[in-house]
Amino acid sequence: MNVISKVQWTEEGQDRLVWVGDDNYEYTIKSRYSVLNSQNLMQTSEVFQLLWSLKVVPSAKVCAWRLLLDRLQTRSNLVRRGVQLGNVQCPLRQYGVESAQHLFNTCKVAHKVWDHSERWVGNVTVRHESTLLHF
Repeated sequence: MNVISKVQWTEEGQDRLVWVGDDNYEYTIKSRYSVLNSQNLMQTSEVFQLLWSLKVVPSAKVCAWRLLLDRLQTRSNLVRRGVQLGNVQCPLRQYGVESAQHLFNTCKVAHKVWDHSERWVGNVTVRHESTLLHF
């Protein structure tokens, strides 16, 4: 509102869209890339750099990437996107909303699976409730 209130409106001239990311007000891929770089949006965090450097099958990397961004097709994400579901509870125990956070960190059944898996490979850790911090 502060920006709009300072605009001086005139009746002369014609309305038009302009791209402010370029001195010529023209949108180009190069100018968009430059804007993204200047906003540090193209830089990835250390977690994602680590994820993409892992020597695992690409489908596992993509699944982990989607998990870390909370983009898995969980019931809570589907409802948030407008999908009509009758029940959003975790199907494993009907306790807690099925979200990525719940399925991978707080669900009692998943917790047991993680414990058995870690013991099987000889790695026992304390899991953080945040998937990103645990990774």
